[in-house]
Amino acid sequence: MFYFCEVPAFVLTFVFSLTCVGEMRSNLNELYILKTREIVNSIRSASDGPIQTDTHTANLNAAVTDRASRQSILTSSTYNN
Repeated sequence: MFYFCEVPAFVLTFVFSLTCVGEMRSNLNELYILKTREIVNSIRSASDGPIQTDTHTANLNAAVTDRASRQSILTSSTYNN
């Protein structure tokens, strides 16, 4: 035997709002995960790193060699005095 009783409107509203809040949280979590994955993938594929040409490498080698020679001149003149 079933008894039908009248459920107050505020109870139905409360239950409905809890259902909606849970669904919204689930949707927001999904959206957050999807957007994070999209951003991370775009960062990964944007650049494989700097490209060094032979000219750039030669300029770096010249700068290091020049600095080393100047450093050795300064060091030897300091100890000779």
